[in-house]
Amino acid sequence: MKPHHAKYILENMGQKSIEIIAKDLGIKERKIKRFLESQQKDEKQRTPAGSGVGQSGSVQISCKKRNIILSAILIAALGFFTYANSISGQFLWDDNLLVKDNLYIRDWTHLPQIFTQSIGAGSGIKYYFYRPVQMLTYMMDYSLWKLDARGYHLTGILLHIFAALSVYFLSNTIFNDNLLSLFAAAFFVVHPVHTEAVAYIAGRADSLALLFMMLCFSFYFKRLSSGRSGPYVLMLVSYALALLSKANSLILPGLVLLYHHSYKVRMRGKDFFSLVGLSLVYLFLRTTVLKESAPLDSYPTALWERIPGVFAALTNYIRLIFFPFDLHMGYGSPLFRWSDPKVISGMGIVSLFLFFLIKARNKSTPVFFSLSWFLAALLPVSNLYPINAYMAEHWLYLPSVGMFFLWGYGIIKLRQIKAARMPTVFLAIGLLVFYSWLTVKNNAYWRTPLVFFERLVKYAPNSARAHVELGLIYNSMGKENEAEAMLKKAIALKPDYAEAYNSLGAAYDQMGRTAEALAMFEKAVHIDPDYPRAYNNLAIFHYYHQNYKLAIEYSDQAKRRGFVNPLIEGLLEPYREK
Repeated sequence: MKPHHAKYILENMGQKSIEIIAKDLGIKERKIKRFLESQQKDEKQRTPAGSGVGQSGSVQISCKKRNIILSAILIAALGFFTYANSISGQFLWDDNLLVKDNLYIRDWTHLPQIFTQSIGAGSGIKYYFYRPVQMLTYMMDYSLWKLDARGYHLTGILLHIFAALSVYFLSNTIFNDNLLSLFAAAFFVVHPVHTEAVAYIAGRADSLALLFMMLCFSFYFKRLSSGRSGPYVLMLVSYALALLSKANSLILPGLVLLYHHSYKVRMRGKDFFSLVGLSLVYLFLRTTVLKESAPLDSYPTALWERIPGVFAALTNYIRLIFFPFDLHMGYGSPLFRWSDPKVISGMGIVSLFLFFLIKARNKSTPVFFSLSWFLAALLPVSNLYPINAYMAEHWLYLPSVGMFFLWGYGIIKLRQIKAARMPTVFLAIGLLVFYSWLTVKNNAYWRTPLVFFERLVKYAPNSARAHVELGLIYNSMGKENEAEAMLKKAIALKPDYAEAYNSLGAAYDQMGRTAEALAMFEKAVHIDPDYPRAYNNLAIFHYYHQNYKLAIEYSDQAKRRGFVNPLIEGLLEPYREK
């Protein structure tokens, strides 16, 4: 009798007949009867003379609850202490666009815009990401902390801890093993590959999506075992929130189907197809009403050109899970040859995974389920359908759950070998300590923009945006030569990058090189006529050179593109009246 079958039978014996339970699980009635008989025999053997069965059962339930509470406290403590040093981090990279410069999160009257526009609309930046729940959490943060980055980091840590706890409870539901679930969630909460999703304020979409997906899965199981309407409604609400947090949540129905296939549990058609229907509604709204999906022509590569990169990414992902060193952002979208060692290694890894999947199909359901979860959860970010990079570390947030399920299962199996019991425990604890230390160390790279971008330029030397950001930092520090060099390097890397010209223009303006500044601003709007920040800079430039008519014209151009600068608007107001 499989653990989840046993759990389902014991939970439903008082509510359903053996015939109905047998149909739900897809097993024979006599198998259920034999299991119940064995349970009664075991209970009699465990019950001391003179004590009641209810008394013994209550002791077991009490012990189980205590273990669950202690496990949850341990997971939460590991998560908080591992990421505590990230609280002092500043805003950097997309944090400035999504939070610091975002006008929408500062006033609850903008709630309709949050749910009908992209995440960058409030700062006048064109994004193709629709994540209203993520933006809603920033609105909540702003109402509490204003622009104190420490509050946003604290929220990110708490979301990560809640996500880890949701992994723990889902694992307990599926595998019915507290120790397995504890180790799986513990590795998840401390692993350094998740630093990008936790220490980076703009990365919290991953935590939100995973949290609501796991809640949806849990309510799905509640509905499966009870048939009640309450869990059904909560299941749909959780999935809707997951979709509104991040689009990769679309893989959830596939993971649900994987569970039914792996464990041979009969599904309720209404429940599963309700999830599928919600996915289709989301896709319809994204592609028609909201129109926030990136057009395919914005990614000029063909499918066959991107496929080698799928294998190269898999090689990197496996390396990062086992050996999480040299973590960084900005992997970009390089094209790989089939002869590339990483591509060849990736194909070898896929072959090895397929071998284990075939071998485990009928012998080890947890191995099959966990490995399949890892591969399935990578599909939305595999770049088969074109996206903005061939890989990213935070894309491992959901897939890694399957890998850590597997690690937890491996620890449990090794502990069953008498000679390996203590070495296995010491190895697992040692790995947790080591990964925690690496995470604490890696958090330091996310605390200040200067350290972050100098590291990013080192690991991603072809990232034009990284050079722009570092150039702006150097310019603010008064390092004019270094700033100019960085911004010119960005233009050399990407000659059609409007933001690089705009930033170089701002640097020239600060240096007093006005003619060159004006040329750069005009070049930026020539490259991208819909780039509002360049129009804003042109408005500021012409105001301070007393060309008020042009300043008003460019300010209006910026406003028409969704960017409003209250400062320049206030300065220009007297001249509008004239």
